[in-house]
Order: sequence, then C-alpha cells, then structure tokens
Amino acid sequence: MNHIPLLDNSIDVVFTNHAIEPNTNKAFEIVIELFRVCSKYLILIEPSYELGNEETKKNIEEHCYIKNLKEVIQTLDGKIIHHELMPISTYSNLSEIFIIEKNSSIASNEIDYVCPICKTKLILHKGNYFCNNCLLVYPVLDNIVDLNPSHSIIFSHYLD
Repeated sequence: MNHIPLLDNSIDVVFTNHAIEPNTNKAFEIVIELFRVCSKYLILIEPSYELGNEETKKNIEEHCYIKNLKEVIQTLDGKIIHHELMPISTYSNLSEIFIIEKNSSIASNEIDYVCPICKTKLILHKGNYFCNNCLLVYPVLDNIVDLNPSHSIIFSHYLD
C-alpha cells in the first residue's frame, strides 16, 4: 500500500476498511500514498483508539494496531468533512470513519501505471510495461500486470 503503481490524482475515491489497521509502523506512509492517488475523496474506516471504549483500546494495544489516525490525516492537504464512530462495529474493535476531501480538484483522468519505485509513467511496449527511468520491464502474463519490483527485469535497450 505504500507503493501504489498509479499516477497522482488518478482515482476519484479511495476507500479502506481495516486495511491500515495492522500497519502500525507504516500508517503515515500508507495514508500519504493513498491520498496521493485519490483525486477527490479518501475514505478510511479503521479501528478507533481515540473514540473507542476500554475494550477496543486494549484490543488495539494488544495487536499493535494503529493509533492517532486523525493526527496523520491532519498533515494532508485536505479537509475532514466527516468523522464519527461507526454505528456498526464489534464491541472490541470499534471503528471510526473519516471522509477527507482533497483540496486539489485536479484529476488526471488517466488510469495509467507508474513504476512502483520511481513513480514515472510506464510505457506499454511489446505487451509489457517499461520504466524508462529505472530501465525495468514489468511483465504482463495472461493480461495480468505484475508490478512487483522483485519480478521486474532490467532491460536497458528494451525500446530499441
């Protein structure tokens, strides 16, 4: 989640449902990355330490789930337009919802892939995707794009 291979502002609405929850040490980077690819709204439904009851707080601490999500969100160039405790949650894992509106209304209207390493727009060539900056080829197998950097191939003259 911290290397989404899409252009900035390429998705109107980005939504999570307990996806950031177990990523305590990477929560800040993940939220920044999700916000980077959204063009209008970021909607987060995650466990709430701040609004949760004692059992929820104990559960979050026990599992090392994220805390202080609101502090992370407040660093974004956006506006919290809705924030509340979810009316439907389990008692031991009460969740909050954040709806964040992005201040920038610039949508790229492109759903093109970018290199997960350098964020340069990838070039579709010979049925695969190529990063002219990193000189990596990302394979497409049975119409499935594999943008995992560890599966890429270094190919300096791929476009020749």
